[in-house]
Order: sequence, then C-alpha cells, then structure tokens
Amino acid sequence: MQIKPTIDSQLVIDYYPICDINGTVNKDYKRRVIRLKGNIIKDVLISMTKYPYQLLDYTENHNYVVTNQNRLPQYYSFNEDTIYV
Repeated sequence: MQIKPTIDSQLVIDYYPICDINGTVNKDYKRRVIRLKGNIIKDVLISMTKYPYQLLDYTENHNYVVTNQNRLPQYYSFNEDTIYV
C-alpha cells in the first residue's frame, strides 16, 4: 500500500508485504519504506498489530491518502541488523 500527503509533497510511504526465499508471505510484519524525492530515508519492519493503527493515524490525523493498494511481496532476510517498529 502507498500513502501520500494531500498537500503537494515529495514524501511517500510504502507498505510492502514481505516473503522468505521460498515466496511464503510473512503474516506478522510489513516493510515500511519512507521516501523523500525518491530517496529512501527510513526502511523498517512494522508489526501487523501496529500497522492498522499507524495507517489510520496517517489518514485521519495527518491528511494522507491511499494512492496505491497493489504492492507485491518483497524478499526480506531477517538478521541481527533488522529494525523492528
């Protein structure tokens, strides 16, 4: 899913489903990528328990709109450097 502010801004937040090397989609986390003018400024995993609340907060309180709901799962390798939110 992709959300953008309703004001003219270059900020985009993408939420991607993640999968393992076998293509099995992880149901516990999504990947959140925040981009400014096309450059990644933050890339973290967000738990599915926090995801709906965060999405609601952006759309209800910060005037963001959903611009794209079709995001393909992306391969993600969990390691000690993985950042969780």
